[in-house]
Amino acid sequence: MKKRLVLTALLVLALTLFAFPMTASADPGTYYVRTDGSNDNDGSANDSAHAWKTISYAVATAGDGSTIYVNDGTYTKNVDADKQLTIQSVNGYSSTMVAAVSIWGEGWG
Repeated sequence: MKKRLVLTALLVLALTLFAFPMTASADPGTYYVRTDGSNDNDGSANDSAHAWKTISYAVATAGDGSTIYVNDGTYTKNVDADKQLTIQSVNGYSSTMVAAVSIWGEGWG
């Protein structure tokens, strides 16, 4: 009887893990990117000790529905977003340049 109860509990646990897989995606939040930041930071504040360095890292790390504020500077890495995000310059478009290396998408080259 005890063996049967243990096997039943293990089966329920296994089915639960398959039915509700864990994801690594963060909750929606507000994050910051700066040219003097680091991708080892947590992205939580607009200073070099907390902000991330690259937009692509911020996009990959932030959860669906997050807002990413990008500080002044030139950012040259391509960015692919597979979730809904708001990416906004802190000081406007004249202070922040995103110069993608290449642009590809449906209907392009």
